[in-house]
Amino acid sequence: MFSKIVIGVDGSTGSHHAAVAAIEFAQKFDAELLVVSVLPPVNASVASAPTMPYAMGMEMMANMEPVLEAAEHERSEAISEADNVFDKAGVRYRNFSESGNVAEAIVRVADEQKADLIVVGSRGLTGFERFLFGSTSDSVTHNSHCPVLIIR
Repeated sequence: MFSKIVIGVDGSTGSHHAAVAAIEFAQKFDAELLVVSVLPPVNASVASAPTMPYAMGMEMMANMEPVLEAAEHERSEAISEADNVFDKAGVRYRNFSESGNVAEAIVRVADEQKADLIVVGSRGLTGFERFLFGSTSDSVTHNSHCPVLIIR
C-alpha cells in the first residue's frame, strides 16, 4: 500500500511523535522513509529593499550570520536524532535537506519522489496562533497529491 513515506523532521516533540508513527508504517509495509528537514528562509527582503542604503543592508545581512548558524545547527541536531531513531528501528530511509518554506519543501519532495504518504507532526497551535503563523500541517494537507497523516 505504501512504498515511500515522507516524514518532516525538525527536532520538536511533534516531529518525534510523527517519526514513531512513520516507523510503524515503514515496518508494516516495508516502505522507505524520505526524511525531510527544512531550513526556513531568512527574510532578506528588508535588507535588499531598494530604498535602503546598500551599506545598511549589508550590515543587516552580516548580523544574520549567527541566526543562520544557529538554525543550521538545530537542523543538524534534528537530522542526527532522526537518523539514530531510524537506524535503531532498522528502517530504510534517505535524508533530504531543503531550504525555503517548510510545507512547500515537504510537498515538493513528496511530489518529486512519488511518495504514497506524508507524515507530519502537529504543533498544536491555538486558533489565534494558527491565524497569525499559519500551520505547516494544514498547508501540507491542502497542497499534497497524496494522503497526509498528522500526528499529535
